[in-house]
Amino acid sequence: HGLHIDHEGFVWLGGNNCATNGLARVEPVNDDQLLKFTQDGALVMQIGRSNQSRGNADTMNLNRPADQQVHAPTNELFVADGYGNRRVAVFDAETGDFKRMWGAFGDAPLEDNQCQVRRPDSFPVPGPAHFNVLHAIRVSDDGLVYAADREHRRVQVFALDGTFVGQVITPDAPFARSLALSADPEQQFLYVGGNGGIVVVERATLEILGTLRPEGILGTGHHIATDSKGNLYLAATGMGLQKLTFKGLSGALPADVQADSRNRLAAAVADPSGGPAAAAAAIRRVGSGSPNLRWDIPLGRPLLELAILITAREHDQPFEWSLHEMEAVAVGLEPAIIDVVRHRQPVTGLDEHEAVIIETGREIFGEHHLSAGTYRRLVSFVGERDAVDLVGLMARYAATAARLTAFNQQMPPGWPQFLPLPFTPPGDIDPRSRSRLPPRSGPAQRVQARASLYGRTLSPEGTGPGHIRRHAAGRDALEASVPRPLLDLAALVTARAYDVQYAWTLTELAALENGLDPAVIDVVRDGRPVAGLPEREAALITFGREIFGPHTVSTETYERAVDLFGKTNLVDLVDLMADHVADATLLIAFDQQLPAGQAPLLTMR
Repeated sequence: HGLHIDHEGFVWLGGNNCATNGLARVEPVNDDQLLKFTQDGALVMQIGRSNQSRGNADTMNLNRPADQQVHAPTNELFVADGYGNRRVAVFDAETGDFKRMWGAFGDAPLEDNQCQVRRPDSFPVPGPAHFNVLHAIRVSDDGLVYAADREHRRVQVFALDGTFVGQVITPDAPFARSLALSADPEQQFLYVGGNGGIVVVERATLEILGTLRPEGILGTGHHIATDSKGNLYLAATGMGLQKLTFKGLSGALPADVQADSRNRLAAAVADPSGGPAAAAAAIRRVGSGSPNLRWDIPLGRPLLELAILITAREHDQPFEWSLHEMEAVAVGLEPAIIDVVRHRQPVTGLDEHEAVIIETGREIFGEHHLSAGTYRRLVSFVGERDAVDLVGLMARYAATAARLTAFNQQMPPGWPQFLPLPFTPPGDIDPRSRSRLPPRSGPAQRVQARASLYGRTLSPEGTGPGHIRRHAAGRDALEASVPRPLLDLAALVTARAYDVQYAWTLTELAALENGLDPAVIDVVRDGRPVAGLPEREAALITFGREIFGPHTVSTETYERAVDLFGKTNLVDLVDLMADHVADATLLIAFDQQLPAGQAPLLTMR
């Protein structure tokens, strides 16, 4: 009962059975314990033992704990030990040692253990001097403990040491069934299951602001949680799991977004009429402007190669990964750090600089949102200008990953491929270029004017992104031969894949003006099948979905796109989508908001 993943990636699970519950296929024991696991399921720690609880005074065992959370700054485990006992219990999350406990109002817990739930007949204010099913617990970043006293319909608030701070109570309706904190940096709101939905409480004042009851909601949720994007998840006993998508705060900007630029950078002001590209360009201008970011960002080559590796890993791009793993080892990045990225392991134990780069990449490319906390850590480490450059570097390699994936670039014969993939790359490659494009001669590979063992373009001649570009005719030729609505469609497919509200909304508005069928836009927005669409629209959507979804384009999809667009135009279309990927990366990282007054047009997932 109650599952929590802490800041180090450990999984905490409470045992909640009561011997007299009589549940089918469950042994008649009292679960008086909490278990700590790795994410692979290895048991790390056990606090308490079955059938061993001696009540609220017991510092070795729990009594049917309902919920738990580790507070990262103190590494303390706060437990709602509340189905059998009537207390908040605090343990050291590393050793499991007991530290302190308290009951309602911060007093000593009442010694009245229970198995069956006792439902009161009345609900006086401020309520009894004891808890009755302490069902959920949350600890805010600013060190306040919120304890949901379910049967007394109240949430009590405490300092970390158990000092009572205040409470919110609703005697006229069920309340305090579940708890979650909003995802903004200040955690402005406390979400409380009650009153047939999710009650929104202003944390600063404990004022109830309203209740979320969208059509089809699974009630109050037995437990609830928020993600980094602010979405709310409800787990309802016997009914399943539900996600409520965060839609924003009535036009209010996030706390770390500047009013003039409507992003995290005060100086990155762009004219919305220029579209997403103008906003991304404004962000880039806050950086150094260097064309050689891989060499010029003053963080050291190992960390820059790490930024490239996390980008390649999140895009399952084997060619990019393998070349840059060799480069990373050559410039001194520790193999153990590379393995953390390769195997998507927790960053526990890594240096803060390495950890924040990995987490930045995982959030941008995995969650399509860079949390305020991770952004603050990144800027604290590198400064604002270098943060722009570092994200810009990742943006370039995300774009390169799209180009390599589209044309199935594989390693030259005899070269090792180091990245474990969730797919088998198609075999439709030219044996000379090791991609879907035949060899084409061009200018000699550019040599970096730097002294380094690997101080050159990494791709062997006749392979890689440089070789792919030799098959392009350029943007002007593309615009002359492919109708504008299809170019807008390519941008929309990319914006949908990366969940970029700014890019989608401004592009949709332009696409409608340029004549793109609204029905086609809806197919992309809603992730619907392409059956029934015109063949070029259907082929382009499928091609983009395969680049950005499974990160591998099937032979059938590729050949269909070549038949409909021609090889040269397809290379240029992929290059256009890759540029949109680079822009999307910057818009995500610096949280570009829509122009004031513009309604969002993309349904966020």
